Amino acid sequence: MMREIGEIVNALDDDPKVKVILFMSLVEKAFCAGADITEFTSLTYESQLIHDNFKNFDLIMTNVNKPMIAAVNGMAFGGGLELALMNDVIVCREDA
Repeated sequence: MMREIGEIVNALDDDPKVKVILFMSLVEKAFCAGADITEFTSLTYESQLIHDNFKNFDLIMTNVNKPMIAAVNGMAFGGGLELALMNDVIVCREDA
């Protein structure tokens, strides 16, 4: 998911027609639950050093030139909260 979001954000940032990048969920009452921790079972120290997906994602998100807004409509756990915090503005529903 990080790779896909990164690719989309890069494309939107490069598109002159796009003025702002909005992150919102199509799932009612959940912005983002975060990572599927079962994916970490095969992660080794060496593979993390080689691929470092977390660092790459962070670099993409921090180098975006356009304003980013997180529309938080519910739960934002772990990496989902981190994704929201990477935005310039967070707008939350009252019950989020």
